[in-house]
Amino acid sequence: MLAPWNILAAMTQRAGELNEPDLMAQWPGFGISLFVLGLIADVFLLLRWKQRRQVGPKPWGLSALFAALGVSVAIFLSVTIIGSLLRLNAASLLVLLAGTELTLLIILLFCLRLERIDWRAAFGLREYPALHALAMGTVFFAAIQPPLVTLAWIRDTIYHALGWKISTQDIVQMFLYTRSPWLSTFLVGFAVFVAPLCEEAFFRGLAYPAIKQRWGTVVALCAVSGLFALIHLHVPSLPLLFALAAGLALAYEYTGSLLTPIMMHALFNLLNVAVILLYRAHP
Repeated sequence: MLAPWNILAAMTQRAGELNEPDLMAQWPGFGISLFVLGLIADVFLLLRWKQRRQVGPKPWGLSALFAALGVSVAIFLSVTIIGSLLRLNAASLLVLLAGTELTLLIILLFCLRLERIDWRAAFGLREYPALHALAMGTVFFAAIQPPLVTLAWIRDTIYHALGWKISTQDIVQMFLYTRSPWLSTFLVGFAVFVAPLCEEAFFRGLAYPAIKQRWGTVVALCAVSGLFALIHLHVPSLPLLFALAAGLALAYEYTGSLLTPIMMHALFNLLNVAVILLYRAHP
């Protein structure tokens, strides 16, 4: 999903042509508090960075990653074709997408079991206390805010100078204008639970360590973050999503537990959801 300030800026352009400075003038405490809290978290992490655990070698390599990627692409293409043939609406396609992501996660865990790989140990869930990993996910969620705010400001400045408008993602449009309680509940569940769990299992859990073992941390971080940004199919959000994905990888490196980026990702999407609900309540 988009960064919350990105959503608000895009939505308010339609609802009265407000720009981002106008918006922050309406809710100055929100933006300032989030930014300051993020700076404090950044300092905390920098001071403790040498104590990180790092993501160690995993019992799979690039061949397993490419196989998983091939299966995932094939399944998603099949789902897209089926949805097109059945002429499903956007809401139905999203339900199908969520089911597909969960199915792929189950397949991944099943394959690890067949290979006699303890997925809990492989994803760092045994070596690092769960509550500590979740707490660090909250810290990293705060820490990523200043970089994202800065990137959003730079992007918005460039778009404004060129006379371009920032569009919102389809899922955000759907969330904004649906009046179905069922669909709204499903969208919240998808954004806060399904997407973080499934996407982190593939991108940070499976792909990142496989590439890191072959080409190193920098290449792995850039490659996985780039792919993560591209699959969202939203050009205005590419730099922000790349930065978010890099932060998720660093969060995984800090604790070695996949729970940390999962928590960070879930909180990021939760903030998006909260902003959308706030806008719906006060358009």
